This record gives sequence, C-alpha cells and structure tokens, in this order.
Amino acid sequence: MKTPLVSVIVPVYNVEKYLKKCLDSILGQTYSNIEVILVDDGSTDGSGRICDECVKKDKRFRVVHQKNGGVAVARNTGLSKAKGEYIAFIDSDDWVKKEYVERLMQEAQEKNADIVQCEQITVSKENEYIIYDDVEKYNKVISGYEACEEMLYQNVVTSALWGKIIRSKLFDGLSFKSGIIHEDLLMLYRIFKKAKKVSVIGDLLYYYFEREDSLIRKAFSKNTLDVLDVVDEILEDTDGDDRLHAAAISRKTNADFFVLRQLPTGQKRSGRKMKKEIAKYRKSLLKNPKVRKKTKVALRLSYFGMPVVKAAFKATRNTKTVRRVN
Repeated sequence: MKTPLVSVIVPVYNVEKYLKKCLDSILGQTYSNIEVILVDDGSTDGSGRICDECVKKDKRFRVVHQKNGGVAVARNTGLSKAKGEYIAFIDSDDWVKKEYVERLMQEAQEKNADIVQCEQITVSKENEYIIYDDVEKYNKVISGYEACEEMLYQNVVTSALWGKIIRSKLFDGLSFKSGIIHEDLLMLYRIFKKAKKVSVIGDLLYYYFEREDSLIRKAFSKNTLDVLDVVDEILEDTDGDDRLHAAAISRKTNADFFVLRQLPTGQKRSGRKMKKEIAKYRKSLLKNPKVRKKTKVALRLSYFGMPVVKAAFKATRNTKTVRRVN
C-alpha cells in the first residue's frame, strides 16, 4: 500500500479534561505518514499548553494558537495549513483506534474512493460504550451523488466530518461557514456533490464522546436555529433536481422537528411556521420509501400535535438507547 501524506486536523477549545486522550490516540497511529494540525482556538484553560507539549514529543505535530473564532474558523485554519493528499478531522474530545488512519487509507486506495467513512462507538459517559450490532450493513461503495442523498435522508451516510477521510482536492474553493453549529452538514453536502466515489465501511474505529455540555445537546439558543438556515440553503440548491430535493425536504422536516422539540413556549411565531412546513410535506414524505422509519413515526404522531411528538421523543431519550449520530 502506498502511504500518501494524511493531514489530521484537530480544532481545540477548552477541552483540557479530554485532550490528552485524543492526542495520545493520534500519536499511536499505525499509519505513520501523517501531519497533525492542532488549532488552539483561543482556549482559556490548559488546552494550549497540552498542545505545545505534544508538539515537543512528535515533529509531525504542529500547533496554531489563534483568537477564538469558533470551530468553523478553526477548521478553515487547519485546511489552510494542510499539505496532505487526504484530510481527516478528529474532534478534540473524541479519540480513535490505533489503526484508524491506516484502515481508512487502505480502503481509499483499494476502492479508489474520494471519501471513506467508518462506524462510531458512542461513549455516553465514563466507561459506558455503545456499539451497533449490525454494522456489516454499512459496507457499501456508492457515488458521491448517492452519498449526498443518503446523508440528507439521515440513513447510512452521516453528516459528521469526523469518522471520515476525504481527498483534499475536494475542499478546493470551499470553506466552512463561520458562526453556525451545523457547518458539517453544509460542507459535506458540497463535498459529496463533487466526489466521484464514496466507500462506507462498518469498521468501528472512531470513539464519539457524547458530552452533556456539547453544543448540539445544550438548551435552546439562537444557534439552535442554524440548522434551519443550512437546510434552507440546501433546499434552494437542489431546486430542479427532484431526487435530491425530495431528500432535502426530508432533512428539512427533521430539522423542524429538532427545533420544535427545543423551542421555548414563548416563541409561537417561529413554531407556527415549522408546523406548517411539516403539514405541507407530511403526506409526500409518508409515501416516500426512502424516508427513515423514525421520521415517519414523528410525522404520524404530528397529526396529534407537537406535545405528543415531544413526549414520545422524551420517552426514547429516557431509555438506555443511544442514537447513532447521523
């Protein structure tokens, strides 16, 4: 197997408690031809110091200390410094198996794939690991167009940047949109549309730490609405492509459900608009065989009102079932 350079980009912000485990997992990679770009995005704890110590240990590591600008800005900084033929993003509170890069690169070369995605192991809290029983079903090679469609339907292909290795030329002319918390979805939509071949493997290589204080799990804020703007942008872009537009409508409806579950009772005007959108697309989505079962359950329950949907979602959250991030 050839060993082209792989750029591993790690945005870092106030993760002193988790960072060493992440960096140790990268230091131990069996694939040696890597450069690791640590972007310290204005951390106010000891994260910057931990980055500096890691750079002293291994010459393949570089650190950029910058003023806080958010994860999108940090990722853009990482991309601007990257020299590799492939790019891998790892979140600084997650970690990976030692064969993570090697296995993804092996698959990329064997299948001549522009993007390779592996499966996750979710860590919901300390020492509690959740894996997925039927990971073999995730083994497939598809076109970039099909991957884009799968991602919008929230099926096998995820909208997370982590857990993937991506040919660097796909980022040409693109940058992450700053100031939002769903920049992964928008970037991957653009990248999948440019990719020729995507390989999805069931190998469990990436440990995703589901923190209670993560941006996605925090209580409602103005950033919660970002997903609506992102999906609206995708909806507009897919206009004229019936197949992708149908997938984008499914993703839009899920975004409406996501926001409505968290929307404070005082914001009725925003909620009314989202409910109208759900009602508008409900019948067509229920007839669409590509829409996932979870979405169809929410759509059927929505006939009885959002309180019923919220109650059902809360009951699911109270079980020990941990969702696959998609």
